[in-house]
Amino acid sequence: MQLMPNGSRILHIHFVNTVVPPLADVPNDFGKLATVLRLGLRFRYEVIEKFEDQLRRASSWNEGPRERPGLLVQIRMAIETIDCDAESRGAEDLSEDSIARLFEPPSEQQRVRDISRRWKEIRPQWFDPNSPLTVQEARHLFKDLRDMNYDFMVLGTRQLQRLVEAEWSRKSLGENEMVVSAGSPDLIRTDVPSTSSKPAPCRHEAPADKSRARYR
Repeated sequence: MQLMPNGSRILHIHFVNTVVPPLADVPNDFGKLATVLRLGLRFRYEVIEKFEDQLRRASSWNEGPRERPGLLVQIRMAIETIDCDAESRGAEDLSEDSIARLFEPPSEQQRVRDISRRWKEIRPQWFDPNSPLTVQEARHLFKDLRDMNYDFMVLGTRQLQRLVEAEWSRKSLGENEMVVSAGSPDLIRTDVPSTSSKPAPCRHEAPADKSRARYR
């Protein structure tokens, strides 16, 4: 809801395409971390990168073509669009506690909590109808947003790497030997000396008396 100078109000209704559905088949920590990282990436490019330079050059909120919303309204709409995306994921708990618990070291959990609490302080300032931000104030807040987004994305990608290394690391196969089905032309052992003077066939042929081939 936007309060206009004449006392009227404008209600913004956003129809948001959720192109990435909730990750139902992904383990909870992986799915939740992937979701918040994707939201952080969207915020970086749909808010910070998109509007920071315009805000730096602006001298007032109402510059530009009259048929387009003012810069402050555009920034608000971009933030609301990402908020709507986050809120549409009702099956995923994206609360401060839930997100902080995704991180392993207590020091990183606290940093995530600090970022979340700072965001809760900054966000209402963009939408306060009684005390709209000045352009200069918005520039200072954008610097905070850039720093917060950077810190969170560094922490989040670091934690994602930990999860990948812990959950996806391949088990040792013992001397790198793997048993594969015969007939797989891409997995042929090539280090065995040939016992025939005939040139090797162009395609793989399975041994007549065996159903499996080995490679290193």
